[in-house]
Amino acid sequence: MLVVASINKITPPPTGWLKAVRTVLGMSLQQLGNKLSITKQSVAHLESRERDGTITIKTLREAANALDMELVHGFVAKDDSLDALNEKIYKQPVFSWGAINTTTEGNTRTAYLKAVKTADKGDCSLLLAFARS
Repeated sequence: MLVVASINKITPPPTGWLKAVRTVLGMSLQQLGNKLSITKQSVAHLESRERDGTITIKTLREAANALDMELVHGFVAKDDSLDALNEKIYKQPVFSWGAINTTTEGNTRTAYLKAVKTADKGDCSLLLAFARS
């Protein structure tokens, strides 16, 4: 969940991501326009649409590619962890992974390894039970 926790704290720049990244890269409107085969005025319009939230994912992906970057988009739970959200939706207990260290010798590690080996053979029931224990 560390990735999700840090994603929740990211605030889009007031100028929008396109303009912010373009500026950090030292790229002019004209230079980005040339890479996208559009005018500098059209690039300014793209930046405005992105800032206003009316740009398409396809256009963002094309702009990211022109900036030699990759667009990544997704959904992040507002109030709960994904495990808690999963529990709400599927009425299943949250995964705790045994709530104990599985790297030290003992009964927990033995149960974990048995569950993993069983899952490798196609039966995930022990692993799911362990994850929710």
